[in-house]
Parts: sequence; C-alpha cells; structure tokens
Amino acid sequence: MGVTTNYVHVCDPALAAVVAWLVLVITLEANDFRHHLHLAHRLPTLARPSHPHIPHHRYVASLVAIRLGLRDALVDAAILYALGYAVVIGFTYGDADPNSLFILWGFSAMVSACLLGIAGLKVPQWLGYYRRSNLQLLKDVSGRASTAVRDLTEGGVGVVDFRYQARLGVGRHAAQFVFFLLPFYTDLKVYAFFVSILVGLLFGHLYLFIVYWFRQRFSDRLAQVAIGSAIALAAVSALVFVEGMYIINTLWHWDLKVDGWVISLTSWLGWLGLSLFLQLIQYCEQRKLAARESAEGEEEDGEGDDDEAHLFIEDDDITDERDTISSLTAGGGSRTAIERESILGGEKQSRIGTEASPRDELEEPLMGSEESGGIMPQRESMATSGYFYQIGYFDRVTLVGKRSKKEPAALLESMNNAAGGGIEDSTPREIYEAFASLEQSGKKTRWYHRLWQFLPFQSGWALFKDSCATTWSCCKKNSKFYAQTRCQKIWHVLIKTSKLIIDMLAIYAALVACAATTQIRITKSKLPFVREVLYAHQNEGPVCAFDEKCGDIQDFGGREEAHLANYSVAHCGKCGYCSTWNDLELQYSTRHNLAEMAQECGMKTMFQGIDGLQQCLETDIGWTSNCARCWAEDIYCTKRWCIFIYLQSRMTNQLGNFEVDPNSITSATCEEANCEAGNPGHFVQCSGSNRRRMNITSDIARPPDEQCQIVDVADWGTFFNPEC
Repeated sequence: MGVTTNYVHVCDPALAAVVAWLVLVITLEANDFRHHLHLAHRLPTLARPSHPHIPHHRYVASLVAIRLGLRDALVDAAILYALGYAVVIGFTYGDADPNSLFILWGFSAMVSACLLGIAGLKVPQWLGYYRRSNLQLLKDVSGRASTAVRDLTEGGVGVVDFRYQARLGVGRHAAQFVFFLLPFYTDLKVYAFFVSILVGLLFGHLYLFIVYWFRQRFSDRLAQVAIGSAIALAAVSALVFVEGMYIINTLWHWDLKVDGWVISLTSWLGWLGLSLFLQLIQYCEQRKLAARESAEGEEEDGEGDDDEAHLFIEDDDITDERDTISSLTAGGGSRTAIERESILGGEKQSRIGTEASPRDELEEPLMGSEESGGIMPQRESMATSGYFYQIGYFDRVTLVGKRSKKEPAALLESMNNAAGGGIEDSTPREIYEAFASLEQSGKKTRWYHRLWQFLPFQSGWALFKDSCATTWSCCKKNSKFYAQTRCQKIWHVLIKTSKLIIDMLAIYAALVACAATTQIRITKSKLPFVREVLYAHQNEGPVCAFDEKCGDIQDFGGREEAHLANYSVAHCGKCGYCSTWNDLELQYSTRHNLAEMAQECGMKTMFQGIDGLQQCLETDIGWTSNCARCWAEDIYCTKRWCIFIYLQSRMTNQLGNFEVDPNSITSATCEEANCEAGNPGHFVQCSGSNRRRMNITSDIARPPDEQCQIVDVADWGTFFNPEC
C-alpha cells in the first residue's frame, strides 16, 4: 500500500544552493576578467609612444565592458531561469503529485549537500592557500578571460566583442544549471521561488564574508584555517545529505533490516569519508604543484600566481586601476559628488565630499590573491578595503566627476589628441560608448537588432555550442584533451559524462512531472462522471446471476427479477466476457495480487503488441481468451492515458499504490477515470465481472459505496471450495 505525504514548500534547497554558488563563481569570474586585463595593462608592449593615452582609454573602456557583460549575463540568467520556471509551474501548479514533491524535496536537500561539499573543496583555494585544482567537480572560472584579453590586446577585437566574451564567461556558470533545476520548479509557488533566490543570495554573501573575514583575521594561520574550514564544510554537507536521504526513505521505505539511526550514521560517515578522500587527493595535487614551482624557481620570481584570480583584491591591482582612471579625469583635487550606478537596476546615488579618497575614486575591484605560507608562496598583505568594496560586483562607480555632454565622435577626437585635452569631465561609461560607437559604425543598429542582442538566445546558443564542443572534445584529434595526463583524461570523461547524464535525468524528471500533472488534471475532471456511471446506481440496475454453482449464467434487469427466476446474483451489472465460471473464480483467487500480475504482463510484453499481452494474460493469470482481450485493451488504454502517472509512481516508489482516492491520483484512479466507463475505454462493459462488482475485498482498497451490496454469495472462498 502506498503512502501519500504532504509538506509545506517554502524554500527549495537546490535552488537556494545554486544561487549561493553562483554568487561565488560569478564574483570570481568577473574579477578574473579584471585580473587578466590588469596584467595585460601592465605589459610594456601595450604602450604606444605616439599615443600614450590610448592604452589607458582602452583599459578603462574594457573595465566598463566587463561590468556591462556581467550585467548582460545576469539578465540572461534571470530570463532563462524565469522561462524554465514559468514552463514547469504552468504545467504543475496546484495539481502535482504530493509524493513526487516530497521526493524532490529530499533530492533537493542532497543537491544542496553536494554544492556545499564542493564549496568545501574550493575554500582552501578561495582563502589563497591552494592553487586552482586540475581536478574540479564544478569549475569556478570559465577560462575565457585570458583568451578574451589576449584577443583584445593583440587580435584586434573591440571592446564590444570583449563585453560579449565577458557575458559568455559569466553566463556559462548560470547556464549549466538551467536544465538541472527544472524538476525542482515542480509546483514551486511563486513566493517560494523568490524566497529560495533570496536565501541563496544571503548565504552566498555570508560565505564570501566569512572567507573575507578569515583572510583578514587569520592571515598568519591560513593553512590551519583553510584545512579546518574544508573539513567543517564537509561535515555539514554530510548532515544535509543524510537529511535528504531520510526524506526520500520516508516514501521509498528501503528494507535494509537495520535501525534508522544506523542508516543515518552510515550515510553520514560515508559521505564525510568521500569528501575527505577528495580533500586528500586535492592536497596531494597541491603538494606536487608547489614542488614543481619550487624547482622551476617561480617562488623566487614572485610571478607564480599572476594567472590566478581569487576572491579578493591586492593593493597593486587597486592602485593601477585607480591611477588609470585618475589619469583620464581632472587629476586629483576635490570632487563634489561621486555617482554610483547599480549593475542590476542602474540607479545612481550621490555622495557629497570635499576630498576624494582612493576608495571613493574607483569601485571597480580587480581580483587578486593573497598567499600566506603553507603550500602557496607568501605574498604582500591584502588591501584593507572593506568587504563590500572587495566583492561588490553588483555596485560599481561609473561616473567620476561631472557628466560629459560630448558626442562619441567628439570624445574620440579628444582621446586621439596626444595631450588628452577635452576629456577631463568624461566618465568611464562615456569612454566605453565612444569606443563602441567607433566599432559599431556602419553596422545595423535598429531596435530589433538591439532587442535580439539583449535577449539570451544568441548567447545561450553560443554557450550550448561551447558546452557541446567541450563535452565531446575527446573526439577531436587536435584538442587540448590529448595533451592531458591519463588521470586528467579519465577525470574529464567522468565529469562530462556525469553532467550529461544528470542533465538528461533532470529533463526527464521535469517532463514526467509536467505530463503527469496534466494527466492528473484530466483524471480529476473525469472522475465525477465515472463515479456517477459506475457506482451511483449499481445496486439498483441490471445484474448477472446464476441458477446453481457451475451452472447457467445470464443477465437480469434487477435483483428481484433474478430471484423470481430462482437465480442468485453473482455480480452487479450485466454479464461480460469475464463472467464465466473460470474467470469468476480467478477474480477471487487472485484478489491480493491481480493488479501486480497484470502489471508484470504489461512490462514483460511492452514491445510485443496487444496480442502478446493477451497471450501473457491467458498463460500467466489464466483468463479465458475473450476476458484476456478485455484486460489487454484496458492495459493499452491505461498506457495511453496514464503512462506518465505510472512513470512518476516508479520514481516515487509508489508503483504498488492502487488507491482510488480522488484526492490522491494513482495509476488505478487514472485507469478507472479513463478506461472503464466509456471515457474513452469500456473495460467494465467488456469484462462484466470485477472484484468490486462481486463484493470481493482486494488489494485495491475501496470505500463501501463502491462495492456491490446485493451479491447473494456471502463467502466466495467457501463457494469455490471445491472449484468448478
């Protein structure tokens, strides 16, 4: 017998965990672009003696391009997630199977445990103690930054294309969860959707703040803090994983013949052991990297981590960027206001001051790293700027000084002047727009072109192709895959295959949930008619009666008419193909497992057609040929109208739940609503007899008003002893 479970869905753990993870990796990705841009800006090959200000202008425009690319990616993610949520909730709102929701809740907790465990693996790197590992479960940077900056500085790519690359780099992180989250949107109320996002944002920034505080407070003990934090997060993720398993087992009922606390403890220790094992592998990898760098003399050069971008910035990165912006503006002195533009909403706020501090002049933080002993080499101390300045990717100063009224062409002319005159009151955004105007000159810029560029379809398709190319890179002879070690190749194939399988399972689960909910709605709409036809007058209508055991069986207009002819009522309703003595006896002898036996025949002959199914019903159960045909047609009708409810019941381990409660739609309820009373199936009319019509209590629990109350056989077990 199945169990129906209900719960209040206020916050989805999987969605909240994904949003929290995105807060971390989007921060890192955006600042990885800034970090590589900063490194390129420091290269002497970029300096042009004839136009000394041009590299600085391009640098500032590129910083704005990164910010705008980040904004574009966030808009893309919001649109894609909202579309996915709208589609799933549109199909499942209000009528989703409560058991499937409960199972999804358990899996959601397990997903959050996985992301928390991965964050535990990443925390030594984000604290600056480890380098980025080559064995990553989820990448924290896309790897686009170095290529995009190189194309910007050497390949003739403009700032508009650089903005698009930043958009793709940031968007990659959000795009990898678009399909994965679909099943968790099932019947997720709108308020719960936004609560989950809000909780994820809060936890993501809380994690960032804790990392920031640890780097500030424990810079002299970073090794112990990094390892301790990783172990603590592994332990917490194990607890969350056990909670998810407990929720799932509430419905699945694993028969392990041990106490529940033993299962919970074993699960916790197993998950913790797996996490610590991955930590050990990562630690050994980092030791090898450190030894290799030491042998190559990278530590002495102090350049071993120039290509690394961690969660917080360094003093030299801040100074370089501030100096560049200052060189393009009025060059020191007082500022009457600094306007800050939100990357999400574009709102501007003014802060009045008399003398601008370095922090006030620029809020475009680059990401750097601070290594404090241990495996990573010692570096200079981290900037003392506040936490929100360090990681505030959503809030940037874009206006320094007064807003310029110059047209882009005039601004470009000013920038091409070697003295740089005329741009003192220009803002970084205006400098970007000037470069963009030059690059876009002669191109179509009608409103529908801009709309198409704004929508996420072009970038989404580009990310999809990039994901396919990365997943199947092992099939290309000249790909980077063949330059990897054997262990890295195995890891690459394992991770890519796992991600593909997980995405396919997520899409499958979402499709089943949507389709099953649609079938549930159809079933609920048909139930009133079916109950009226089958049960409202079954004790008052025609009957199928017999004169003696194993004797003649025929129809009568009612019980009284049958009694006047000295016939006893065998079942309510007219006789059918299953009203033979053989089939009547089978109705009783198989009363506890008939539904399972018919289900097994349906599975066994899935690809053999209706004739193969009929043959199975005749041989495995024993129905007569005509009766087996009625059952075969009913099973095929059920496959057509209830297949997704059936698939969903397999996912929730409710396959044996044959309840027909209108408040809990099972496969049995769906079959009754669609296949028994001419809506469209005619099983009852075809078969004639069934257990409820014979007043036999079966494995399908039914209320008394669905059982025939006028049968003249008090005990079918005694009646069929001996059999006919």
